[in-house]
Amino acid sequence: MLSIKYGKKWSEARVEKTPRVWTWMHPPVDETEHDLEKRLERLKRGGVDSIFLLVYDGRKAFYESATVPMESDQLGRVLKVAERLGLEVHAWMFTLNCNVEWVQERHPEWFVVNRKGNSTLVERPYVEYYNWLCPSRDDVVAYVLSVVHELAQVPGLAGVHLDYIRFPDVILPKGLHAHYNLVQDGELPEYDYCYCDVCRRAFREEAGRDPLEQGDPDPSQDAAWREFREARITRVVKLAVKEIHAAGKQATAAVFATPKLAKQLVRQDWAKWPLDAVFPMIYHKFYDEPPEWIESASREGVEALRGKLPLYAGVFVPELPGDLAGEALNLALRGGAHGVSLFSAEALTDAQLTAVARTKKKEQLN
Repeated sequence: MLSIKYGKKWSEARVEKTPRVWTWMHPPVDETEHDLEKRLERLKRGGVDSIFLLVYDGRKAFYESATVPMESDQLGRVLKVAERLGLEVHAWMFTLNCNVEWVQERHPEWFVVNRKGNSTLVERPYVEYYNWLCPSRDDVVAYVLSVVHELAQVPGLAGVHLDYIRFPDVILPKGLHAHYNLVQDGELPEYDYCYCDVCRRAFREEAGRDPLEQGDPDPSQDAAWREFREARITRVVKLAVKEIHAAGKQATAAVFATPKLAKQLVRQDWAKWPLDAVFPMIYHKFYDEPPEWIESASREGVEALRGKLPLYAGVFVPELPGDLAGEALNLALRGGAHGVSLFSAEALTDAQLTAVARTKKKEQLN
C-alpha cells in the first residue's frame, strides 16, 4: 500500500511504501514534560507518525492567541517534545463551532438559525456546546480566518486541521438516535440550519426564491437549497486552505464518514474540498455498522476523490478492542485509504498500539 507524504511544496507529493498512522490528541494540561515525553514515546512505538493536537476547542485556545482566550501554551510544549522524537504535529481546531463568550455576547447574530427561527444560542441541538457560526456571514468568515492565520504562522507546525467545518447535524448518525432518545426519519425543523436573514437573502439572490416562502412545508426537498448550504461550507474551506498554504503548511480536515452521509447529515460536500488530505470519521458504531464497514466506507470516499488527494480513515478506538485496532488499519487499506487516524490518543491501550504497529510493519514489508 502506498501513502503520500507532502514536502514543502504541497503540489509535489512523493510516494512512500508505508501506511501512515495519525491520532487526535487533547492538550497535556496537567502533564509534566517528562510525562509528556513518555506519552509521545509510547505513541511513536505504537506506529503513530503524526499528531492532531487540539489547540482550539471552540471555547479557549491552547496556544499563544490574540483571538480567543488562552488556557496555556500547550502547543509549544508538544512541539518541543515531538521534534525530539521525530513526530509530526498538526494544529487541530474547531472551525464553526464556537463557545467564546465575547463572540456570543457581542455578536449573537453570527450564529445559525433553525427552520423554527431559533438561534443555537437560544435552542441548542443535542448538547450544550452546540453553538454554531453561520458560514454565510463575512464577519464570521473573517473571524475563522483570523484563527487559521494565527495557527498557520506557528513555527514547527506541519499543518492546520479543520474540524467542525459543517452545519449542526440535521440528522444524527443512526447509531446515536437511542442515546438521545430521538426518532429522526427526516429533516426536523428544530435541527435544520441555517435560515438566518443573510442565508435567505443570499439564496434569494442566487435562486430567485426564499427557502421559507415556496409553499412547500418541507424545504429539505429543495435540492438547490441543500446545495447552496453545502457551497457555503465549501467557501469557508477554500479560504482557510488558501491561508494555510500561503504559510507553506498542510491543510487537512476531519469530515463525516462518507461523501453521501456527509452531505445528507451535515451539508459537507468534502469530495470537492482542495485539501492536502481528508480524514473521514468512519466510526462504525455511530452508524450501527460492523467494523467491516471501515473498508466499504473508505472505498466510497476514495472513489469520490478520484485520486485528487489521500484519504485516511478515522477510527473510534473504544469500539476496537485488542487486535481489532490493527484489523481496522487493514480494512482501511483494503478500501484504498492511505492509513488511519485513531480517536483518540488518550483512549489508546497498549494492546491497540501493539496491534497497529504490527500491522503497519507487515504492510511496510509487503
